[in-house]
Amino acid sequence: METCQVNHSTEHHSIPIYSRLGQALELQWRTCPLSRAVKYENVYLKGYEDMKQLKAGLKEYFEFYDHQRPHSSLDGSTPSEVYFATEKDKDAA
Repeated sequence: METCQVNHSTEHHSIPIYSRLGQALELQWRTCPLSRAVKYENVYLKGYEDMKQLKAGLKEYFEFYDHQRPHSSLDGSTPSEVYFATEKDKDAA
């Protein structure tokens, strides 16, 4: 399973998010399935105006991403379904 980490090297992609004052805030993420999904399924569509909206929107999105959104890499399961199934297997052993 591929993991994502914040990458501060020169090989990163940024999401420009502008506050009401027009100041650009940069979220620097390596291109990976999670960052791609967050950008294209949430940030770009919502057009957040400030950091407060961004934080609230991302919290809501990650609840959806972890508990409701099926993932092709998990055979159509959600991350929480896979995680809790693994935990049950550990407890049964």
